[in-house]
Amino acid sequence: MGNLSFLVKKYNNVLQNFSYLTVLQVFNIFFPVIIYPFLIDLFGLELWGKIILAQSLALYVSLFVDFGFDRYATKEVSIFRNDTENLSKIVSCVVMLRLALGIVAFTLYFLAIYNIDFFKGDEVLYLLFFGLNFNFILFPKWFFQGIEQMKYIVIINVSIKLAFVFLMFLTIETRDDYIYVPLFFSLGALVGGAIGLGIMLGFKKVQFRLYEFNTYYHYLKQSYLLFASSLVVSIKDRFNIFIVGYFLGMQEVALYDISIKMISIITQPVESINGAIFPKVSKELNMTFVKKVAMYTLLFVLSLLLVVQFFLYDIFSFLNIDEPQNVGSIRLVLLSAPFLTLSVFLARNCLIVHNKFNLLFKSMVWTTVFYSCLIAILFFVGHLTFNYILIVVFLVYLFEFLYRYFLAKHNNLLSMKIREKIGRYYYGKGTFGFIMKPMVFVYDIWRHHIMDEKTFIQNRFKRRMGYELNLDNPQTLNEKIQWLKLYDRTDLHTICADKIEVRNYVEQKIGKEHLIPMLLVTENVEDITYETLPESPFIIKTNHDSGSYKIIKDKNEVKNWKVLRQFFAKKLKTNFYYSSKEWQYKHIPPKILVERLLQSKDGEIPKDYKVHCFGGKPKYIQLDFDRGTEHHSRNWYDENWDKANFHWAIKLKSGKETLPNKFNVPKPPTLEKILKFAEILSEPFAYARVDFYSVEGKVYFGEITFHHDSGFRPIVPKEWDYKLGEMVRLPRK
Repeated sequence: MGNLSFLVKKYNNVLQNFSYLTVLQVFNIFFPVIIYPFLIDLFGLELWGKIILAQSLALYVSLFVDFGFDRYATKEVSIFRNDTENLSKIVSCVVMLRLALGIVAFTLYFLAIYNIDFFKGDEVLYLLFFGLNFNFILFPKWFFQGIEQMKYIVIINVSIKLAFVFLMFLTIETRDDYIYVPLFFSLGALVGGAIGLGIMLGFKKVQFRLYEFNTYYHYLKQSYLLFASSLVVSIKDRFNIFIVGYFLGMQEVALYDISIKMISIITQPVESINGAIFPKVSKELNMTFVKKVAMYTLLFVLSLLLVVQFFLYDIFSFLNIDEPQNVGSIRLVLLSAPFLTLSVFLARNCLIVHNKFNLLFKSMVWTTVFYSCLIAILFFVGHLTFNYILIVVFLVYLFEFLYRYFLAKHNNLLSMKIREKIGRYYYGKGTFGFIMKPMVFVYDIWRHHIMDEKTFIQNRFKRRMGYELNLDNPQTLNEKIQWLKLYDRTDLHTICADKIEVRNYVEQKIGKEHLIPMLLVTENVEDITYETLPESPFIIKTNHDSGSYKIIKDKNEVKNWKVLRQFFAKKLKTNFYYSSKEWQYKHIPPKILVERLLQSKDGEIPKDYKVHCFGGKPKYIQLDFDRGTEHHSRNWYDENWDKANFHWAIKLKSGKETLPNKFNVPKPPTLEKILKFAEILSEPFAYARVDFYSVEGKVYFGEITFHHDSGFRPIVPKEWDYKLGEMVRLPRK
């Protein structure tokens, strides 16, 4: 029950978004069920095919109106949702660009309709259907998805569609009333778009402004690859209906549309789930989470597929099609649903969130080439029939999935590195552990001692953070920490990383009275004995690495002093530099030090205030709770002791993260002193974390850390990785 409560709390936004989008997708499933039988029975397959063809052409134009913003703008809004300046810029530019693109699209569409013989006699039908593009010109679906407020998308869409479906049933009585179909669809798109736009512009953090041409051009340029990829992929996804209509006839158009609609119904959950998790994945780049969600979604899609296959004849009967042709080919094309499901996950929540637009475009280009070759072969051999076109659709979806999976694996966007894979056996027991341990040992020697620093850091950064490290122009705090590792190296860094030598630095800067009393310093583990250590509580630690310590509250409770000495003997032999490439640890002579254990009057170990300083200015304080347990949590405060709007967590063995808690922690009475001392000690450094303890009104120095968590932990939301990165002024190389 506790794990369920934790998961619900952790993924609350995702669950809410999924719930709203599921309502919309369920409605979209039943919308054709409500209206298709009525209209097909009234109009017949021939006229219904003509209506579908006109609708498809209008929606094809929407690709140009959207210009990739539905995906690019969603990602940008999710990152900058709390940044008024950037959010206003995104909204203002996307709205103006879509309006301009809509005007251009209508002009070209109008000229085509009245100058191409194929459309003669049906000009009004095609022009009215263009109104569907108001849904792309005006309705800001991308904004609501980015701020994770899917309820607006659902409420507006469902309400408008229900209203206009009701109007259709009231007004459409004969075959001659077919013109009301595009009229009501377009009016619904216009009204819904206007309402959505009004709600978006009413948000406090959105201020509509006009910008210089270069700003608009920037957004066009950024979304261009997404537009180009959509345009390319539309050839295989949408062009078939035009081929069917031109070469075969309108009845075949109707049957083809019904087949594709069934695939769409089967895969409706895919769109809901991808849309719900997209903002979270964009911020956190958690591919393990994506893979789990994709597998559960696939199982659900397979279940729906079995149901549709079983009741296929009943579905056609319900649509007033008594003797459907080409049922075998329709069954085959329905089998493409599972491949489409996984392909969408790979595109949206893998390639796009990793900014691999070029790979997405590449997958679409080669899939379109594959499709075009198959269609060309059918045309030249004279087999451009309905059955063969459906077989092509199945093969194309299969090819697209396989190629995207290859790209994701090849670029290490999904799979674990070899170290993690064989590590499962390394830490396990039995034959596999016996075989793998020597292999891991050799691999670690190569990785830590032979591989150059830059390559090591770039590889680990990509694996941990999910995107390429930019050392030429680092923007995020994590990127700048990696830059500082490689290019900001002084003797003072080594002195301050040495837990013994740093004491002289602290004594000179803020005074000896702020140092924890030191009881013993030694290079020989044999000095760690019952006789040489005090009766009072103490802590044993090494001076040259991170996290190597043992707290001893009562030396009489130490069960095995030999094991304790072995622990520190092993630590003395390791050089922490090789595991993290943090240069300041490389040349520290390894020693053991024993300090008095700080405790309150109640015997409690005091809180550890970790102050993150930027250019010598303390900005944020990290406070950990229940360290060493599965309840470990971590709060972040600014210098006024207000909770920060981000978290920088570590992952525990249980899979939980050290997320902020709801404890109302009072402002420490020594905070002013702590911040003052942190400023003094961090003054020479571009970025440093300075730790202090507060005991009975007195402040004690803990340590100085230059690369918090080695710069390999995501900051959530991601926009704060950029904001904190802006605070770091990098020195010259």
